[in-house]
Amino acid sequence: MTIPGWDNSTIQPSFPMAYWVNGNKGNYMTLNFRTYPFPTPLRDSGYAFIIVNINNQLRGCTSEARFFIRTFLNAGLTKGDEYVIEFHYRSSILNKFEIEYFGCRLDSILEDYTKPSVWSLAPTLNWHRKFTEEASWIKLKGSFIATGKEKYLTLGNFRSDYHPITRNTAFDSLAWDSIRVCYPFILIDGVFLYKATDTLFTTGLNTEEVICQGDSILLSAVPQGFKLEDTVTTYQWSTGSTDSAIWVSQAGNYSVSVEINRRFSVTEFTDVVVLPDKIQVDLPDTLKPCLGEQVQLSVPWLDKATYQWSDGQDEPEVSISDTGWVWVEVQTPCAYDQDSAFIKAAPCGKEVFAPTAFTPDGDGVNEVFTLSGLPVPYHLQVYNRWGNRVYEDRECPNSWNGRTETGELLPSGTYTYQIRYTIQNRERFYRGRVSILY
Repeated sequence: MTIPGWDNSTIQPSFPMAYWVNGNKGNYMTLNFRTYPFPTPLRDSGYAFIIVNINNQLRGCTSEARFFIRTFLNAGLTKGDEYVIEFHYRSSILNKFEIEYFGCRLDSILEDYTKPSVWSLAPTLNWHRKFTEEASWIKLKGSFIATGKEKYLTLGNFRSDYHPITRNTAFDSLAWDSIRVCYPFILIDGVFLYKATDTLFTTGLNTEEVICQGDSILLSAVPQGFKLEDTVTTYQWSTGSTDSAIWVSQAGNYSVSVEINRRFSVTEFTDVVVLPDKIQVDLPDTLKPCLGEQVQLSVPWLDKATYQWSDGQDEPEVSISDTGWVWVEVQTPCAYDQDSAFIKAAPCGKEVFAPTAFTPDGDGVNEVFTLSGLPVPYHLQVYNRWGNRVYEDRECPNSWNGRTETGELLPSGTYTYQIRYTIQNRERFYRGRVSILY
């Protein structure tokens, strides 16, 4: 709500006011900037002059007066929703006394505020403070829960009693005391009534942006969620720019403050991450762990990177229990690389040699199956092609002649074996295949 009437071009502003004083409605006042120190309006071309007290008990004052301003709501309020009333005020050095109370009331019917009996109605919101002379317009606001029946908004003094006020000592120093402004008053401008959630908004800025080295990105602030009329929007970036969008190419934290209608503002931040356009993954060519032990492998941690190892693990540091070739792929939004390593297990660093065939044919050459690099004795189990165990020796001295436990010579073919042994009080396994030839 705004009150029209100021004419700044002539410096002789006059303004109509909807108020009630001593039963009379709709009076006009003409003020001259050159004569009285009244401020310029906060918005548009006028403001309301409101006498707020019952002043017949004040020294030098013999009559009573009280002003109210009222407006009809152009839309109904939603029951149960929170609404905000906001206005700006200025007091004046012309006040012989400083006021302490000011309120507002939402009515469902057109109350007659010319009757003092109505003045004691409970206000929807009430502000208790020293309304002293200020160098600028001061904003006050409060919230309430709507009943859904509100039709009129009225501002003024809703106290029926004579309440304490304070003598304005600055007034006493004025040479033109004959003005005798014995009715304490305030000036009201920029009155707004809106739903609390209608002014909540975001800048639309993402919390993080990722770009590749050498690239740039457009950071754009696009207010989202503001439901009131957007008459003016301003922007202030941490870079100093006042545009709605900026181009950046350097990593860092950027912020933007967006203000709508010179009253509602929000500040949000975004982190810009710059990733290298090349990465390098380097694994050792060959690893020789002890049999049964896991191998610890790692690649550098990279921001925004994904990791994929040959055994399905997806962290930069992994434990590998497999033998043979192991590979890893590393990818970021800007680069990709891969590498591999060969794992060859041996007992505590010693390489195991296991023959792939032997010939127990009685010619004295290559008659037995013997391994090197394993501690003896060990537990040996041999299985045929159908998975049936054909031989077992729990204390094998590292020699098997190709026969069953009953001494029968096994037929030629390929057999699977498993060796169970102990190193450093830990049980380990070694598996392989061997062929019997005749």
